[in-house]
Amino acid sequence: MMERAEALGLRIVATLEFPVDHVLASFGRLEEIKIVYSKEEAHVQCTGFLDSHGLKRSTFVPASRAPLSTAGAARYVSDRRVRSIAAICSEEAAAHYGVPVVRRSIADSPNNRTVFHAYARADARVPEGLAGAARRAGGQ
Repeated sequence: MMERAEALGLRIVATLEFPVDHVLASFGRLEEIKIVYSKEEAHVQCTGFLDSHGLKRSTFVPASRAPLSTAGAARYVSDRRVRSIAAICSEEAAAHYGVPVVRRSIADSPNNRTVFHAYARADARVPEGLAGAARRAGGQ
């Protein structure tokens, strides 16, 4: 990622890092679920759970070529209300879309984190205090 930013003449000026806690959300019970929708990274982070329950994965909704986000997966499950499908998403996304949480903390690692970077042109003057503001907001 850093190499690409440098190649584009950019530099990282602030970083935010947040914990990620994946849940399995569905209108069905665990034993009724056949397909789990989410983004590829979420599937990878929850491989142990998915494999141990024999669950199939999908990163696309049927009839669409657009990849899913974790929140998009929760919305898809909410819109369908089918007991055989589930989403890997945050508890907040499940609550927002009204999808019951079937299992909490399904990631293989309890230390899952997501990182966001703010970029600026390499020659840009960055406002003083930006990095400090990012740290106060939860960044590293």
